Amino acid sequence: MAAMPEAVHMNPDPNEVRLQREVLDRNQLLRFTSDTRKREKSRVVANLWSQGLEFLEALRIVDEAFQDS
Repeated sequence: MAAMPEAVHMNPDPNEVRLQREVLDRNQLLRFTSDTRKREKSRVVANLWSQGLEFLEALRIVDEAFQDS
């Protein structure tokens, strides 16, 4: 009876995607947070305005809400 070959230990798949967390420097992170906040405020104001509230009133309400948070 022939001997069984030893198990072959192969390297991991060369096409395997290895995700690595990207670390942003402080300035990029603050800019991203600021831009995200502005987009969110604009979305909420537009939503209130589309429901019939005056634009300036909607803007005032959203500004107050975001200052409180």
